[in-house]
Amino acid sequence: MSISRRNFVRAIGLSGLGLSSVGPSLTAANNESASAAQPTNRLYDAGFINLSSNTSPRGPSEAVLNVLNERITKGLGRYPENVGVLTEAIAAREEAQVNSTFHCCFSDQVLLSTGSGEVLVGAVRAFVTPSRPLVIGHPSYETPIRACEALDLPVKTIAVNDTWQLNLDEMAEAAQGAGLVYLCNPNNPTGVGHSRRAIREFVEWVVEASPDTAILIDEAYIEFAKDPAIATALPLALANPNVMITRTFSKIHAMAGLRIGYAIGHADTLERMRTVARFGSVNVLSAAAALVSLQDSDRIEWEISENHKVREFTLSAFREMGCRITDSQTNFVWVDVNRSPEAFREACFSLDVLVGRDFPSPSNTYSRISLGTMEEMREAVAVFKKVLSSTA
Repeated sequence: MSISRRNFVRAIGLSGLGLSSVGPSLTAANNESASAAQPTNRLYDAGFINLSSNTSPRGPSEAVLNVLNERITKGLGRYPENVGVLTEAIAAREEAQVNSTFHCCFSDQVLLSTGSGEVLVGAVRAFVTPSRPLVIGHPSYETPIRACEALDLPVKTIAVNDTWQLNLDEMAEAAQGAGLVYLCNPNNPTGVGHSRRAIREFVEWVVEASPDTAILIDEAYIEFAKDPAIATALPLALANPNVMITRTFSKIHAMAGLRIGYAIGHADTLERMRTVARFGSVNVLSAAAALVSLQDSDRIEWEISENHKVREFTLSAFREMGCRITDSQTNFVWVDVNRSPEAFREACFSLDVLVGRDFPSPSNTYSRISLGTMEEMREAVAVFKKVLSSTA
């Protein structure tokens, strides 16, 4: 029995998570012709513009693709020999990023995982107990909550403030006696972030008031932040055993399909997580690709630049449509569509555009929209205008 592409997409779920398709031809970074030759982000090349999962529509660099091709040999019959090298490279790169002579990052302070989501689950297992809850913003990234639900562990959710930022004051109050505080900066799905100073003051307050509480700062989108006040909390993680940061190769490195992420913290803190959770086994191809991507600073800067251009175009388009929208510092936007996100998603789906799953909001009228290529966003904006001009 045949199945239409539309019914197929419905069968796998509207979010399209992990199903972004990349065309066969990828261009090198820093090339003026790159925009014209960019691959599409259309689900299985079926004609849908996939703006649902916050991944890169441009895909990994040519250097990454080349090393993957080179690694596809009979050597795949052996166990990976390059995972330790990757761990050391991450430690060296992160230490260099903070330009600090006071904080050193060693390989035993890096915990590799098959995606950063597994690290979040591991942190829940290690630090949340029936008497020591998880504290998390609302709305925010849901994996820690889902892990607590699966393990029947308590959760305290703290609503974001009027500017859609995580309410750090209320989260700090709620953290007293908590097992784990999860702080996504910039936050998913609202897209806004907190300054280095605000995060430092939050951490200092929690550490003093509740010294046994662990703090996990998720920096999946930190590279996309244009506001210079938003910066990594790595120095806090290196200086304080209560603090960890997580990063991913799924976003800025455009390697979501290769599943690799990591945490940085004190060695004994990470070991506590290892004793209660499994983090997958990074394979030889993922490790090789990650090593190359870490060294490709030009490509990373190009990815950031392209994201900024597309984001400004998309934000301006929604403002022109009269929509309320947050000051996104990520690779997605958070928009008041003046109707339920489900109705908006269904209307966009009927016009071959996939937008993100529902996230709760006080008005229940906000939708998260990932950023595609400029070409895709021009097409998608035309769809959004059509949908939003109809009767809600």
